[in-house]
Amino acid sequence: MSKGTDGRNENGNSCMYVAAAALVMALFLPKLIPADAPAPAVTDSGILIQLCSLCIPAAVYSAFAGFPSVKNETIRTFPISRSVLLLVFCAALLTGSVSLSCMLSSGSAGLQEFSDRSFATFLCYVLIPAAVEELAFRGLMYSRLEKTGAFNAVFFTSLLFAMYHFDLRMFPVYLLSGVILGLCVYVTGSVFASVLVHFLYNLFIFFFSRQLNEFLGYMSGPSLAVVTAVLSVVSLLLLALAFGECRHILRGTAESGEYVPFFPSTAESFLRDLFSLPFLACVVIFIASVLFNI
Repeated sequence: MSKGTDGRNENGNSCMYVAAAALVMALFLPKLIPADAPAPAVTDSGILIQLCSLCIPAAVYSAFAGFPSVKNETIRTFPISRSVLLLVFCAALLTGSVSLSCMLSSGSAGLQEFSDRSFATFLCYVLIPAAVEELAFRGLMYSRLEKTGAFNAVFFTSLLFAMYHFDLRMFPVYLLSGVILGLCVYVTGSVFASVLVHFLYNLFIFFFSRQLNEFLGYMSGPSLAVVTAVLSVVSLLLLALAFGECRHILRGTAESGEYVPFFPSTAESFLRDLFSLPFLACVVIFIASVLFNI
């Protein structure tokens, strides 16, 4: 894990312009797809939209900022000994997101189902989101925002990640996902850790979302509430277990001099990022999309 700085060097929040551009492209590019386009064409277009909306802004930002100044210290492998911890995070993400989905939906988990399991669909909904979204949010943006403290990085990348999906009803689910994925990067110091957890989560949903929806759809009233409560408790217990292991890992990184403080030393850096132009632009774009149903 990279050693933190005092955050006074470089304007780290400028990386959020990448998110603002991604939001605009993700909002308007799908409108170029004809309404009567066949399903394979829609899937192929979805792949291109994901790649364009995140890769192009990230590449432009890197070019203008200068590649040396955006050197990404999270592009590294993570110790294999932390694989079990990542599986715990993945299980916490799955149980937590399903329980939240049950609370936000009526009669089922409300998870997206996949009748077409072609390779193109797999790329569009499993592999590319896990790779591209993580490299953009938990790679480029996280590494820049971490200069003012890991809390800032986790907080803002989670919010931007949730806004990027333009789903107000499922916003808490995406926010929880962003927090857990951000913590994966913080503990391991590697964006590949969050890529792996994101991929495993997407893979599970890809193959088992229909069964989950059907199982929870059979339940109603008290029984559904009990299952939701059990899933919530299991998710919290898994997170507690993960945090216990995290403390042990972070104690070791502190001894080796590689510790990155989670909370900033002052609130100044957080407020500076919170009221920065790029972050406010992202908020305005998201709220406008909700209010005007863009």
